[in-house]
Amino acid sequence: MATYRSGANTRLMLVKESAYNTPGSVGNLVPISSVGVPGLQELITSDELTPDPNPPANSKGLKTGTGFTATCPVTADSIGLWMYYFFGDYTKSGASAPYTHTFEVTGATDPPSFTAEIGDIGLTKYDQYNGCSPVSIGLSVTKTSDLFRANIGFTGSGKSTINTGTSLDTTPTTYADLRHVLPGILAKVDGTAAGYLTGVDLTITRQVDVLNPLSSNLYGAEQSYRKYAVDCTIRGWRDSGDTLVGLDNDAEHTFELISYRPGGTTRYLSIKFEEAYFLNTEAYTIGDDGPGMYALRVSPFYGNGASASSIVISLLSDVADYAAAT
Repeated sequence: MATYRSGANTRLMLVKESAYNTPGSVGNLVPISSVGVPGLQELITSDELTPDPNPPANSKGLKTGTGFTATCPVTADSIGLWMYYFFGDYTKSGASAPYTHTFEVTGATDPPSFTAEIGDIGLTKYDQYNGCSPVSIGLSVTKTSDLFRANIGFTGSGKSTINTGTSLDTTPTTYADLRHVLPGILAKVDGTAAGYLTGVDLTITRQVDVLNPLSSNLYGAEQSYRKYAVDCTIRGWRDSGDTLVGLDNDAEHTFELISYRPGGTTRYLSIKFEEAYFLNTEAYTIGDDGPGMYALRVSPFYGNGASASSIVISLLSDVADYAAAT
């Protein structure tokens, strides 16, 4: 994998596609710490083992390249663009900033694709990868971390333009809070803040391809672009005033993660699971002796939540519209 390291001359621009594999003309710069791309290889015959009874025919000139990664500081404005490409359509409220954007697993439409342009503006060279779509968003914050970071995994069609001297958008859109990284995170259970947290790791994964199960007798054609899975662990110190440990293997609860923009409480990112169970995965001791750290696995699901969505993400930001024109 070739990695483009962070620096003043390195940038990642997302360009919404007017049609799959067809980039538009409006680009949005997103803050990055690093971005990596897979090696590209021309294929004459398929090198993939799959139980799919109807594998696509390979031809000379087809390039593989599906393992893109981007590590991004999480800001109250720019994270919304990733959420838009990850979840698709959203609802917006508010006539002036801060605007409220709500992303849900609605199943109404598939998220749009984008072209990822990785550039070195010092050399005026750009690599452009078409047909991209996020497959995972990982959010991680700890007591000792310097930044709240998002690890974005996305896939591309393989159609690419390498080392071109012309950018898709010479005057791309930037976000005003590019340097305003969200400083930390707050967890709420049933609306009540939970204390003594030392770390939160959350990864949301989306299926972007037809699922080919291990059994050759099954064919996953019924799978869609709107299947999501969640892997979440919260860590903290055991204390007599903390109720989190008591949630172990308990009843159904509402779980919410909130991160406020520095300097106020009117702009923030909220990730809410209206139905979730908790499972403690580390031993703990009540009292002064023995281990005092706990780790709770959060298992969200959807049964009959009020929003009809297993995941509800609310972003209050200064951006009026993330579904930018193409």
